Amino acid sequence: MERPSIENIKEDLTVLCSIENKIAGTPNEKRAMEYVEGRLRGYGIENVESSTFEVQSWKPIKCILKVTKPVKRTLKSAMFPYYQSAEVKGDLVSVNNLSEGRASRETGMVGLAPWGDQLYHSLNMTYYRATEQNLKAILIASRDEGGLRKVVVVDSGRPLKVPVISISKEDGDYLFALLEKERVTVEIEAEAETTADAESMNLEVKIGGQGDVDHEIIVGTHVDSWFVGAAGNSASVAVLLELARLLNRHLRNGGVLKRRVKLLFFGAQNCGAERFYHWCIGSRVWVENHPVEVEKDAAVLSLESIGFPKPAQRCLVTTIDLSNFVRGLPVNEEAGQTVEYLDPPPAYGSDHWFFQISGVPTINGISYPSPLHHTQKDDLEHLDYDAVQYYAEFTLDAVLHLANRELLPIDLFGTLERFHTIVSKYNGIDNPFDIDSLLVKIEGIRAMRNEFQKALKGITGAGDIESLRKTNDFLVSATHFFNKTIGWLWRGTDDIEYYDVGYLSRLEMIEDYMSLSTSITSLRSTPLGMLGPERVERYESHPDNAYNWMYIHEPLYKLERERSRVFRLIDEEINNLSGILDRVAKGIGDIIGE
Repeated sequence: MERPSIENIKEDLTVLCSIENKIAGTPNEKRAMEYVEGRLRGYGIENVESSTFEVQSWKPIKCILKVTKPVKRTLKSAMFPYYQSAEVKGDLVSVNNLSEGRASRETGMVGLAPWGDQLYHSLNMTYYRATEQNLKAILIASRDEGGLRKVVVVDSGRPLKVPVISISKEDGDYLFALLEKERVTVEIEAEAETTADAESMNLEVKIGGQGDVDHEIIVGTHVDSWFVGAAGNSASVAVLLELARLLNRHLRNGGVLKRRVKLLFFGAQNCGAERFYHWCIGSRVWVENHPVEVEKDAAVLSLESIGFPKPAQRCLVTTIDLSNFVRGLPVNEEAGQTVEYLDPPPAYGSDHWFFQISGVPTINGISYPSPLHHTQKDDLEHLDYDAVQYYAEFTLDAVLHLANRELLPIDLFGTLERFHTIVSKYNGIDNPFDIDSLLVKIEGIRAMRNEFQKALKGITGAGDIESLRKTNDFLVSATHFFNKTIGWLWRGTDDIEYYDVGYLSRLEMIEDYMSLSTSITSLRSTPLGMLGPERVERYESHPDNAYNWMYIHEPLYKLERERSRVFRLIDEEINNLSGILDRVAKGIGDIIGE
């Protein structure tokens, strides 16, 4: 079969990068989508379907930042979405050195802050602190030299309360040094257009599917981007266009794709809706509108920000069920580049996420981390074309294997090992939950591993279509059950970032439950905490209450209600997992018995 052509990819990249600021719901995003659709039809692919959805559009028009005292100087700047239009004048103050209440006593102050260690979290915390202090605007200095950076502030499902302005690291250092010596005054003139009922779209292409009609293979990426957006995300779009060309030609030349391959081009990934955690709108809309299809999907391969140069690493991150499959594929290690394998994929923020928590096994290809991410330097000049070629080769090989293997390469036992590790963690802790029964069931299934693998080899060798169909149905349904237990954990430790993706996230809440119980017990052990509701109500109603009174009872009742809610969540998770393990054990037993 013909291999990916980097020249074809470069041709698409040049056009896509010429359309800058392809922001959700704007004419530029639409132009990029129209180019993609035209390119697909130019390859002779007729079944290109489009679907539209409503988004909140934001279009920056201008952003001017001037230092007026003690010097006059204009700095390069860019607005973060979604602030509209504003004119601000004020003295500059370091947000990190701001004392409590200082800004609220003085009017017209503008905050200055470094970006911080975390790409999103640090920025959000700075924004929250600055708005609580009633600052009139915030200047955020990029983490790395060379340009401006733009990401969505979490609060911006609604318009930002104050303008948040991106400046370069160099200009940030300059302002901090100036601020140490004397008073600094700045002026900001920002202008943007916001449309509440703008329109974005998804494109869908179906290729092949001569055998297994149920278990589709999905390959997706988003079209929208900030600034030029070469690696993030025009390179991924160009790779999918090349994949469409190759697969279509493969079929026309008599080739086979037993399972249907569905290519999805999403709109509005970076922003677009008035909902908390509001990015990835296109993929979220698609998943919500296709529940029956998603329930049977065999795998999703999502490309995101591929082609950043070093120090970015070529990463392939997967749900555990596809980890062995991904590792077993040939990889391109030219130019000293190796591939880092990670599981499970990163959490919310990329287009695989809503598929993943719906149960679908996922693979995410990404060049990460990069100081060029969402910056003005994410352009063709800084693109690593060897990395782009690698992801094109990998995507083609992965799709051909997933589409044509008789049995899907899904590993159920890797996830079971993860389950066992998590459940065992709480087995020795004094808590009110039935952990032992889960461990017994998990260990029972693990004991069937060798027999199950032998049975799968036998089914593959026999080539019986009905047995293959039933086995694939089981593999897909079982791994969907497992993946639906995936949760996003917000537990910072010394060796991981502030967020992580794991399985059985509600079992992690056992720690929360125990902490709540300890706190409630401590409060209830105080003399006031021992008082019953009637006496509390009577004492609180007397304005001349002679006791040394603390108003702890209403918070205590709320904590106790919350403890009950957390208990129910954990108990439901255990019951749900118990049922999943029963179904998986029965399915494996049926296959071993055939």
